[in-house]
Amino acid sequence: MRPAIALAAALGALGCTKAPVAAAPDLAANAPDLSLPGLNINLSTKVASELQVDLVSDGGAVAPLTLRFVWVAVQDQLTVYGTWMLCDLPIPGLVDVPVDVLGNYVAMSNDGALDGTGDGAHFTQPAVVEVVGARLADPATDPLPKDASKVCAGDSDTGCVIAGAAADGGMGLPSDGLPGVPVDVKGMWPGVATINLDLRVSFAFDATVTLAGRLDGAVTSAAVEAHVLACRHDDQSACSPAEVARLEAAHAPLTLKPGRLRSHVQNFYFTCSQYLADPESALSGVEPPDGGVDGWVADLGASGDAK
Repeated sequence: MRPAIALAAALGALGCTKAPVAAAPDLAANAPDLSLPGLNINLSTKVASELQVDLVSDGGAVAPLTLRFVWVAVQDQLTVYGTWMLCDLPIPGLVDVPVDVLGNYVAMSNDGALDGTGDGAHFTQPAVVEVVGARLADPATDPLPKDASKVCAGDSDTGCVIAGAAADGGMGLPSDGLPGVPVDVKGMWPGVATINLDLRVSFAFDATVTLAGRLDGAVTSAAVEAHVLACRHDDQSACSPAEVARLEAAHAPLTLKPGRLRSHVQNFYFTCSQYLADPESALSGVEPPDGGVDGWVADLGASGDAK
């Protein structure tokens, strides 16, 4: 008998047979749980948002229009409260209203709604409406005054323009004494230094919210309305009614079509100036260099109150 066969026979006689090969473990069934159930969306922060819509002229021509906001969100379970600041407002044919004017006026909302707090939750923001330079009982539906024929006589008056509204929202700087909000337009029209406006901006959107801090989706409605109420010459004398009427006629009513929303959360001291300095970085979650303070925005507390 060969030695190897003899050894195998001897081991068999002793009960030392070959051990069976163990089955390979099921790695999928036994994989560790790497999910993070403790992470939920929390929108109590500042958000940089960009609304890209189409501007349709009376003749049917379409041109892109971009509106940028910085807003403070406060989340209470599935309800989101917002304090909204418009960073700039281009009004074709008239003026680009700068953050120096807009940065001290805010709109408030209390009806933002999440359908959950997990990654990819759906967020719906019904219409947010901001009115500057006028006082309306219902900012969303009441007519915005087209001229200065009715000036608010007191804080309880509505449907009227605000006389002496300051560019800082009445927060300390002297006004120019005319109705509406003054905007610098030097160099745009010969002899005209400032125009005074009332304006209304409204928008609504649907978005998907991610744990990475993005809020992207669709602008479901948008509208911008503005009127020239008064103006001043380079020598600071007030314009005549005919001159005001010519400036008002220089811009056509704005018709906006729904468009696209891009947003990203930012830190609580993020400002419009930082946003406008580098919009793409802001919308990617990168904090641009400090661009200065925009009125109250750098010191706004979580309650939504100006500090």
